[in-house]
Parts: sequence; structure tokens; C-alpha cells
Amino acid sequence: MYGLPTQFDVAVFVGKTLDLICYSANTISFSFTEDVIITIMGSFIYRQELHEISNKQSVRLLSSNLMGLIDKSVSRADGWQDGTLNLYFDNGHILTLLDDSQQYESYIIQIGNKEIVV
Repeated sequence: MYGLPTQFDVAVFVGKTLDLICYSANTISFSFTEDVIITIMGSFIYRQELHEISNKQSVRLLSSNLMGLIDKSVSRADGWQDGTLNLYFDNGHILTLLDDSQQYESYIIQIGNKEIVV
């Protein structure tokens, strides 16, 4: 809906380890070390290999392979003003967050007490 702010530095994710994934009816929250949290309310793509073809998923999941990210660290991140955010993990898995809603927020990034709504 809003995209990523132009001044947002995606390097804040690099080196952070994913400690916890919480599922609710309308959100998936990813809690990283050093008080970094991403809460997804929209769409995402999860790939276990760089060139793997994967479908876009939305938050209301009946099952998920996302647990493969627990205790893994972000080795690289990139993001664009359109709101697309890629997190590359040290096990080769990739989580792509999408900002593809014109009506609703897609995800929220919390770094300490700072909040970025996308």
C-alpha cells in the first residue's frame, strides 16, 4: 500500500536470527534477534532455493514450510520502493514480502520502538 521508505536501510536485517514465528487468523509474525519483528498481513513468497518456482501465498495458511527458517540468520537483504522486500537466509531459503494491496497494509516492520508500515 505504502511501499518501503526511500531512506530505509534493509541491512538492518543482516545478521539477525529468526527466533520465533507466530501465526494468527490474519497475521504471521517473524521475531528476530535484537528486537526486530516483521508482521505480515498480506502476500509473500517463500522459496527453499534461489531458482525454485514458488507461488504467492497469503496469510491465511492451512499449512506452511516457514518453520524451516527458525534459528536461521539473514545473510543478505534487498528491498525496493514498491514495497518488495527479500530476506536471504543462511540456509539458502528466501522470504519475499510483497506490497500488493491497494487497500490494506501488507506488512509492518518493527525495529525497537520504531514502526514502518508497508
